[in-house]
Amino acid sequence: MTESKKKAITSIFKEAGLYLIATAFLIVAFFFLKNKIKQEASLIVDEKIKIEKSKNFLDNLALLQKEEKEAQKYIKKLQTLLPKDISLLDLAYRLNYVAKKANVDFSFNFKKGAEKTIKIDFSLKGQKDSVLRFLELIRTAPFFLSIEKMQWQFEKNNSIGVVGSATIYLNKDISRQLLAPTKTTK
Repeated sequence: MTESKKKAITSIFKEAGLYLIATAFLIVAFFFLKNKIKQEASLIVDEKIKIEKSKNFLDNLALLQKEEKEAQKYIKKLQTLLPKDISLLDLAYRLNYVAKKANVDFSFNFKKGAEKTIKIDFSLKGQKDSVLRFLELIRTAPFFLSIEKMQWQFEKNNSIGVVGSATIYLNKDISRQLLAPTKTTK
């Protein structure tokens, strides 16, 4: 082999080696960058999810604020309808008046309630139509009564007995009581 052929072969091997090294470097760089790109894409997806959650939270907050504003209208209306304060004697008179007007036997006991509320245990007895009329008259009374427990007793001659408990809300406390979560009893 001649010297020029040896130089040509050596040159070819050097160039091939350089190409091989460059290719290996590009492959390593490609895998490194590929993993880096995947990490960045994952971070972008995570940020997109966070932004979407924030957007949903803000949408829900705006909806709740709108509902609260709408509820405030009704709360203000209730506050104008409810007495500012009421004595137990006056309340007892009103309840007895409604019972007499509806033609039912009505008995009750007051209990201490939360501030600006009065708890009441009651029993009611009368003809079906009279009991329903009493409940309707109580519903339209000038105070807000929330019946918490009611047990019906059906008797002969179309007579009904009702035993239960309720809370009477007075004006200053009505908004807090209406917006607070309540427990239901069976």
